[in-house]
Amino acid sequence: EVSWLKNEKGHGTFYAAGPGGIVLASHSMPESPVNKNGLEISAPSFAALTVTALDGMPLADSKKILVSTCGRCENRGMIFSQDRRTVGKNWGKAPVEIEPVTGRVPLPAGDWTCFALNPDGTRSSAVALDKGTGGKAVLTLSPAHKTMWYLAEKK
Repeated sequence: EVSWLKNEKGHGTFYAAGPGGIVLASHSMPESPVNKNGLEISAPSFAALTVTALDGMPLADSKKILVSTCGRCENRGMIFSQDRRTVGKNWGKAPVEIEPVTGRVPLPAGDWTCFALNPDGTRSSAVALDKGTGGKAVLTLSPAHKTMWYLAEKK
């Protein structure tokens, strides 16, 4: 499934879903979060979200899922051109600074654990999952997790 939708302010939402992954990129408005098939982006005003099965299985059968989220991001000291189309050679330096995403990601049926990931892909803190409709686990995305990557694993 692929769709392109526009909200009342003319901003768009791109959604693509296949057996092994989902992409949602959208401009949201504070008064109406973007919600597509249970995936929700509440903030920031522009964000991208991906949900990817890491074991080659369809998402519904996967035992290992990576969730990636990001609003704006750039290196410290990065300098854009006036029209913001390029940085030329002005890439700045590490670390990359991101605008974290607030939202919700429903997981397939099953008993899941979730961890925030560090920039090198190692596990950071455990992330509690909420109960969604039908008892399915829901990952609540939050700046409090200090990450843009989450690893969900089926027990």
